[in-house]
Amino acid sequence: MEIDQDYKDIASFIYLLTEFPEFFSPKEWEDLPSLAAEIATLVGKESTINDTIKNWCIQRSQLGEELIKASRREISDPPRPLSTTQEPLENLTKIVPASIMNAYKEKLKQDQENSANTSNESN
Repeated sequence: MEIDQDYKDIASFIYLLTEFPEFFSPKEWEDLPSLAAEIATLVGKESTINDTIKNWCIQRSQLGEELIKASRREISDPPRPLSTTQEPLENLTKIVPASIMNAYKEKLKQDQENSANTSNESN
């Protein structure tokens, strides 16, 4: 099944977010909830979601470069959202923000654990 470039780019961003969190600076992690909220309000095409993500990354030069590299990688075609009574785009406006927030919460949890381990080691 051939999927379009917008969908691949969105999948690439989620891939970077979950597999390479070190590409994101602390400030960028702080900004992720606002990106998720913006995507959740979008109505339109996959390209609208993709453009929002790309613009967010391009404003952060390293992320823009990494997104371009990731989208050029041969990522096995990710499956389309599971079919429900909603259209796939409606699923994306829920799935993408949820994926961003899950990664954000996981990063916060890891940071808290690292902070606790560091303070325990200093005692």
